[in-house]
Amino acid sequence: METLSSLDYVAIVIYMVLMAGIGIFFGWFIRDIGDYFKGGGTIPWMVAGVSNYMSLFSTWVFVAFAGIAYEDGLVAVTLIWCTVPATIIGALVFAKRWRRAGILTPVEFLETRYNASVRQVFSWSGLGFRLLDNMVRLYALGVFVAGATPLDVQTSIPVAGIVVLLYTVVGGLWAVVVTDVVQFVILILTTLILVPLSLQAVGGLNDLVAAVPDHFSWLSGPKRRPAVSRDLLPHDHP
Repeated sequence: METLSSLDYVAIVIYMVLMAGIGIFFGWFIRDIGDYFKGGGTIPWMVAGVSNYMSLFSTWVFVAFAGIAYEDGLVAVTLIWCTVPATIIGALVFAKRWRRAGILTPVEFLETRYNASVRQVFSWSGLGFRLLDNMVRLYALGVFVAGATPLDVQTSIPVAGIVVLLYTVVGGLWAVVVTDVVQFVILILTTLILVPLSLQAVGGLNDLVAAVPDHFSWLSGPKRRPAVSRDLLPHDHP
């Protein structure tokens, strides 16, 4: 089994320190709740757009959606593209109204529009879902880290969770969007480097297409390799 080199570990540590450092840095500039939850209303729309994209493009995409794409084809892409109509409607219909209302959080809107009881019901009813959702995300992140380092999943989950807490809880919205932009730049640069290197490693695009297994197709699923009869498997002889 191949292990990471010293430079790989240095890169991981630098990345983790950078993410946590951004959160601590922006935490010094938080003066009130408006700065914490909406960045003082000064976040550029391009930065907010990149942050929204990166909030969907998480480790869950690498771990879960990669498996879905392999097993069931384009259904994985379809699921991701379902967010596009909702985003367009939100930008064209609700964005101006939300900014004009001067509301900081969705639960504050519910309390203003209805009453405090509605806010309480909405907050507590969504707590369980958010716990489960973040548990799944942390587990996916832990699996990814455990696969790239000697750490086991039980150790990588709290380590990654602490780093996430440092730059989200301490730094507020500005820290979140800035770290998202940094991650976006790293993602794009990595993609631009790895795609040509990967094609070169397999002998080019034609060789890649020719090597696709017969049981793999774009539209139909599942893609699991057909079961092999036990009679065809090699047997150990004394």
